[in-house]
Amino acid sequence: LVPVEWRVAQAAVVEGLCVIHLDRGRLEDAIQNCAAARGIREDLLAEAPEDPDRLHSLAAVLVSEGDIKRSSGRSEEALAEYLRGRSLLEESLRLVPEEQRASQDMAVFLDRIGSLQEERGDLEAALSAREEALSLVSRLADTHPENPQWIWAKASALNSVGETHLALDGVVAAEAAFLRARATAEGLPHQDRMSASARGTESRSLVGLGDVEMSRGRHEQACRFYSEAVEIDEALVDEDPGDNSRRHDLTISLGRMARALRMEGQIEEALENSRRAVVIMEEIAREEPRASWQRGLAVALGQVGELEYELGRSGLALQSFARELALDEARVEQDPADPSRWDDLAFSLL
Repeated sequence: LVPVEWRVAQAAVVEGLCVIHLDRGRLEDAIQNCAAARGIREDLLAEAPEDPDRLHSLAAVLVSEGDIKRSSGRSEEALAEYLRGRSLLEESLRLVPEEQRASQDMAVFLDRIGSLQEERGDLEAALSAREEALSLVSRLADTHPENPQWIWAKASALNSVGETHLALDGVVAAEAAFLRARATAEGLPHQDRMSASARGTESRSLVGLGDVEMSRGRHEQACRFYSEAVEIDEALVDEDPGDNSRRHDLTISLGRMARALRMEGQIEEALENSRRAVVIMEEIAREEPRASWQRGLAVALGQVGELEYELGRSGLALQSFARELALDEARVEQDPADPSRWDDLAFSLL
């Protein structure tokens, strides 16, 4: 028999290879390594099914595997990995109810589940998962007010809840969640409030509040919120230009700014923001061929097309719309079981 320590080390090495393949954009190789690591962790857990550390280690592999499958367009498989990981952490918390690491990771799984369910149009299920995540991190933040990690996590969870409420047309509940997120983040010590994570959370709250104002038809107020978000996101990208998540966040705030400017009649200014978003998304999508990046690029191209058409430049508009359509068709081919991709394709065909 191979000693447990050797098999744990073997799993760690294979998990490391998964990260290397992912960094190099080799998604299928990364998935294969995750599957191999999962097999080792499953065997270890079978030998000690009530070992919290082994439960947690297998759950960690499952969240990685789910993230990679989601990036490669396999959303059904990703959701299955997330749900299985959630059940493992539930068992871990049953064994050790106050274990902080398991509670934190459970919140991560719940947020992943909620995000994926929201993408697929199951908004009620998404809200339920995100509210459960908020309950977990709120308890941690209240129990450990000296730990900025939990305060930041609570603010982030509030943003997630607000976004789902807004998708459900719950404007008042969404606004309350975004305002609570800002107030929670402001409770951090100054040095922690200036961290990249906290500032990114602040930008997300500002985008959410801008969305609330847009839903009320108050476009000028929305512009102010979006402008603050763009300023934060630009600074974060300047600090780490290689972080694609930060660059993606910037494209979101730029796209929202473009939408508000368009409603204010400032079409050229809106187009400038949309074009910037397209350039950034093209760079990200080349570096990391994730399904979510491809969707972001398609959305940005559609926005540019609409603005070009509104300015009377139908030829340029058609070029953008054709690229948007090609991306949406490719995404449907990757995962035809995902209804949200068919919705995107139908919209691009209009």
